[in-house]
Formats: sequence, C-alpha cells, structure tokens
Amino acid sequence: MSVDPETRQRLLELIYGLLAEDEAAALRGRIEADPDLARAYAVAEATAALFAEAARLDAPPVPLRRPEKPVAVPFAGPPEQATPKPAAPRTAVARRPERIRWANWAVGVSAAIVLAAAIGGYAAHRAWSGGA
Repeated sequence: MSVDPETRQRLLELIYGLLAEDEAAALRGRIEADPDLARAYAVAEATAALFAEAARLDAPPVPLRRPEKPVAVPFAGPPEQATPKPAAPRTAVARRPERIRWANWAVGVSAAIVLAAAIGGYAAHRAWSGGA
C-alpha cells in the first residue's frame, strides 16, 4: 500500500467533502479501479472516523480558579548565596596576523566610500533633475 502523501491528502479531502464534484468523481473512479488506493481510502475513512469519535468525547470541565492568597514559589535564593561556579581555565587567544586586521579595515573604509559616493550621486541627480 504505497500511496504518496498528496494522494492521502486528496483522500481525506474526499472524505470530508472538500473536493469539487468532478475531482471527487475522478478520485472515486480511481479508488474503484486500484485496490491499493481502495485500501488507502479504507484506512483514511477509519482514521477520519477515529478523529470524529475523539472529537465527540465528553470530558469533564476543568475549573480554573485564581488562588485567594498568594502562593509561595520556592527558589534557590539570591545570587549572593548561591555557590559560585568554578571559573573556566583561560586559554591563550590567538591573535590575527597583522595583514588580516588591515584587510578588514580596508574593506570597511572601501564600503564607506562606496556608500558615500552612492548617496552623493543620488543627491546630485536629484539636484540636476529638479527633484529637490
């Protein structure tokens, strides 16, 4: 019974009456012709019946009331009284090579220059076209 998920979805839509009449008729024809699809349809009907039964179950109402007096919630205490965690051992931080740091600065400055040129070009275009 290898039915793809899309076909399973179409079977559920058929059961719940969500398909158009022509689509529903075509799918019913496929169900009558294909035994695997007929078994999948039977499983989908059983699943839908189970969901319907579960939805109709009577459950006692659960009363939700606000407590009349405040409830104390236990906690570990203020941070001063908590036992401190041992400090993680410090490891040496590897410094980046000098050229990488300069490359980062050069990229940042270049981006700022390009942004300033774009803003200046936009302002000049607006001034020349009479938009300002």
